Amino acid sequence: MKNGAEPSLAALSVTLVEFRPQRRLQSITAAVLINYALADTELAGRVRFSVIRPLLNEEAWETCLTQIVSLKPDLLGFSCYVWGITHACRMARRIKELCPEVKIVFGGPEISGRGANALLSYPEADYAAISDEGEETFRQLLRHLIFAEPSLDHIPGLAWHGLDARIKTTKPGAFIDLATSPSSVMGADMVPESDLALLESSRGCSFGCKFCDWGLTKMRYVPLEKLDREFRDLAPRVSGITMCDADIFMNQRRGLEIINLFLAASQGTDCCLGLNTNPAFLNKSIVNALAQDPKKFNLALGVQTTDPTVLKIIGRVFNREKVEANLQYLKEKAPSLPFFIQLIYGLPGQDWKSATASIEWSLLQVQPQGVIHYRALVLPGAELGGLAQQYGVHYQQKPPYRVLKTDTLSAEDLNLLNRLAFYQWLLSGFPAFSGPFSDLWERTHQPTWPQERRRVDILLELIEFIELTTGVSAALGIDDLSAIENETALEKITALLIKNRPLQAAVVYALRYFRSREEAHPALSTGLPR
Repeated sequence: MKNGAEPSLAALSVTLVEFRPQRRLQSITAAVLINYALADTELAGRVRFSVIRPLLNEEAWETCLTQIVSLKPDLLGFSCYVWGITHACRMARRIKELCPEVKIVFGGPEISGRGANALLSYPEADYAAISDEGEETFRQLLRHLIFAEPSLDHIPGLAWHGLDARIKTTKPGAFIDLATSPSSVMGADMVPESDLALLESSRGCSFGCKFCDWGLTKMRYVPLEKLDREFRDLAPRVSGITMCDADIFMNQRRGLEIINLFLAASQGTDCCLGLNTNPAFLNKSIVNALAQDPKKFNLALGVQTTDPTVLKIIGRVFNREKVEANLQYLKEKAPSLPFFIQLIYGLPGQDWKSATASIEWSLLQVQPQGVIHYRALVLPGAELGGLAQQYGVHYQQKPPYRVLKTDTLSAEDLNLLNRLAFYQWLLSGFPAFSGPFSDLWERTHQPTWPQERRRVDILLELIEFIELTTGVSAALGIDDLSAIENETALEKITALLIKNRPLQAAVVYALRYFRSREEAHPALSTGLPR
């Protein structure tokens, strides 16, 4: 019912849907919304929640549809991220056909990034939570549906279809108090089957990266005492915790305290803490703390690009000397601690030389499986969209908004970088493939290796050889290589590359190929057994 006056209900059945691109990936949204709503004592006994977390494939989609219909919710909520918004729209349309009385609310980054235009973009929903934080909007919407108060025009950060069929909106409300808000940890019954929990210790970001829709917002922090309780609750019953913060080491003193809290809370468990950080923040005190138990951590280090011109355009800083010193200290003090360097390709002002130079620098810092490339996205609400015309950035107008070409990177360049990103992902995810390359990679770091011989060129040459030998890229297609974050694509790729084993055979062929060049180029010898 798309109007501003809704009947009150004695009780409310609410189903929340979170589409997941991979089994081990999940959203923190449902836990946060449910706990916050149930802290309202008048709602606690009158709202029944259920949560569905389908993967992005047809079988999961059909199962999710069946579940929703069987649950017969009064309110159906979708947490909308770039990877799931298309599925959410399709599901909403189908539910409206089968159960027209169900109210549907959209929220999440894909919605808040559009602000008042959210329902214009996604008219399938009855309501849209357009604030950057949705807890209070959601709580008051539940109160409206049950008690008929507050009225819709008094709910902060809400968009809805008015009685006159025009879209109405309210201004976002104040940020919630993280000190007094309920925990984002739901308890044992709400930990998803992936055995991986998400946790936040802060909200906001002081960075101004133009490819992100999150930055330059006020920093707010969860009290350390509260975070300590959450660590102690989670560590014995999950295999991993991933921090959702922009970067816990922006505040290095607090970040160090968080590391020590986790080490104490996770004693006697195998729980691992995943962190995203800028490697410039890894000072000696932080590294020494991580080195106390390196197996307890994994780091994703956001570099994005090493090109000064591109960095200036996208609003980032890269101090090469400081970062290299920090990484060297990390490798010396905690050699067994896994870390990955993250890069973005397709940024404005970036050309082939710039993109591959960033890759080459990263490969010199880590093994080839330690570099992860992401194609640039032009997200709604991010400043990058305002630079598109100036730098000739052409991108998909619908999710996932991938950059297709720029004035300095052709579509062919991006496709080759895309294939390189795919094979790097393959090396990081499948030891059967990464193992045979390890000895070859050792050779590239020896003094006898020709200085003019770039490591990125070796990988590109291997890719070309593998694809010619096996036909892998023709069988998969560029779309599949672009969508390695998608579980359906992962399953297809795994079936082709593992079950049919063409790439494993190609590894052998590739090493033979390099050995065949030894007579002409002794310095290129892999040193591998024949």
